[in-house]
Amino acid sequence: MSFFFLSELFAKARNAVAKNRQLWLGAAAVVGGLLASEIAMAQRGATNDGLSSTRETTKPPTIFQQSVLSTVAFDDFENLHPTMLPFTLPANVFADGTDYSTDIRSGTAREWIIDNSQMGAPAGSLPGGVCEEPGYNGWTAMDVASWTAEQGSQIGRTTLGLAARNTALVADPDAYYDFDNPGQPGLAYHSYIYRDYDLTGFDETDIEISFDYEFAIENAQRGTVEVSFDGGGSWTLILDLVKGALPNDTILLGPATIPVVGTSSTMRLRIGCIDASNNWWFAVDNVHVTTGDGFDDFEDFEGLPMVSFLNAPPGAQPPTSSRFDGTDFTNVIPNWTIDNSQMLGICLEAGYDGWNAMDVRCWVNEQGGQGRSLFDFGVFNANSVLVCDPDAFYDYDVDLNGNPPAPANGFNSYITRTYDLSDFDNCTLQISMEYECRVENNQRGTIEVSFDGGTTWLLLADLIADPDNGIPNGTTLLGGPAVFVAGSEFTPLQSNTMKLRIGCTNADNNWWFAVDNILVEAETIDFVKGDASGDNTLDFLDVDPFVLALLDPVGYANQFPNVDPAVVLDFNCDGQFSFLDIDGFINVLFGN
Repeated sequence: MSFFFLSELFAKARNAVAKNRQLWLGAAAVVGGLLASEIAMAQRGATNDGLSSTRETTKPPTIFQQSVLSTVAFDDFENLHPTMLPFTLPANVFADGTDYSTDIRSGTAREWIIDNSQMGAPAGSLPGGVCEEPGYNGWTAMDVASWTAEQGSQIGRTTLGLAARNTALVADPDAYYDFDNPGQPGLAYHSYIYRDYDLTGFDETDIEISFDYEFAIENAQRGTVEVSFDGGGSWTLILDLVKGALPNDTILLGPATIPVVGTSSTMRLRIGCIDASNNWWFAVDNVHVTTGDGFDDFEDFEGLPMVSFLNAPPGAQPPTSSRFDGTDFTNVIPNWTIDNSQMLGICLEAGYDGWNAMDVRCWVNEQGGQGRSLFDFGVFNANSVLVCDPDAFYDYDVDLNGNPPAPANGFNSYITRTYDLSDFDNCTLQISMEYECRVENNQRGTIEVSFDGGTTWLLLADLIADPDNGIPNGTTLLGGPAVFVAGSEFTPLQSNTMKLRIGCTNADNNWWFAVDNILVEAETIDFVKGDASGDNTLDFLDVDPFVLALLDPVGYANQFPNVDPAVVLDFNCDGQFSFLDIDGFINVLFGN
């Protein structure tokens, strides 16, 4: 017997009872007779459609009495890093683990030495500095794209390499104070880096030193360039970058070319960033030393052995875990299915092509912050979340034929998980999650559930801009966590499965929707839903007892004294058994 035929028969019976009980009895007899012949054909546990509708259990059909919620499933999306991939486009190379180096030509005549012996307050009290991010503990050779992405451009990082991949010397007191521990007072940042040049055989009285630089001014912070011809016993200042009469946040830019008259065949060149508090930065690149008679040494700091940043972006606590390691995103998420069938374009950066599980730090830094992760997803720098980012999608978009751009409002992506609720009471369901959705124009973030295999959906949350009701464009809607309770936020149907679907739809170059820590809970049961015959099995042999329970409750109770229909056969969660439970019974009978 087909699902539709059985549904039609029950519908006829349901309509009949509203008119005349005798008509219902006749319809029920038709249903019972047809089912009897169907059972003879299909035997226990299968239909003519080839669909299994039997679930065996050894549990007795006792009445459910438990009152403690049990976990159905919990998704925090951690432990996915081994399966994650790096961002692929050239703009995203900062996230590949090559962020900075303190190993600058070590073991060669061209080695640069970092001197943090004066770090701390008072100067020299804490040799080596106290920054928990080694990449900012005084001078380092920095991947410029990594640096700019991790710290944000702020007032103008940097002219030294955003157009192409580049490494430069960087001292960044602003970043240092993001990660200093214990917290340092002002003027605690004093870092130098130096290199020795052997000028033997060349004219040390005719030296020219040139370099590119970028110095961001604030308060007492100084940038210095000095030379020494007695091994550092005395110094000659050749460039002194100070605030003077200039306003804070002014950026001084090179190149600089400075003639030097030396006094010996060994020259030490020292670059300093000193007297700094939580100010800005000093970056130097392309250091070129020549003499009039042929000495020529050029250093661009490329090709160094780079390592990864250790810490999260500024303000994240605690800053302890490694990121920028090439583990940025994955679309292989156990138990979850991504549906991009309604997307009207393709993203050339696979990490933004609809929903993905994303390393939060890589996501925030790759996109430059813009308010991403205002809601702290737990331990920020050791966390993965589900991310859908139309803003990022449209950074790298093409249409379905590969031609840019993708159509407007062409971003429509869903991600779905199916939960096995056969051992749980759907009437007690509680669904919680943490989310962050920055809304703009028509972009929608939706959270839905279905108890009939996805045929119909119940909307739990609809996140959209609504300026007339106090939700202007650019608002970040936070659920921390959002809790959806059966009987309050939604009316469930007793079924053996539930689909949870999260959508980011109707979006243009708008903003994002991120979700984490999805917890589904319910009270457990010790009976089979719909087992009207009390034999610990749901199959077509339960239809006649189901009809009997509807038409003759006393007769049903006498024949099946161990089954409480108000519990076992209550499919619409209203606490009683009635004709309103017919659709739910059909639903589970056919496998949902």
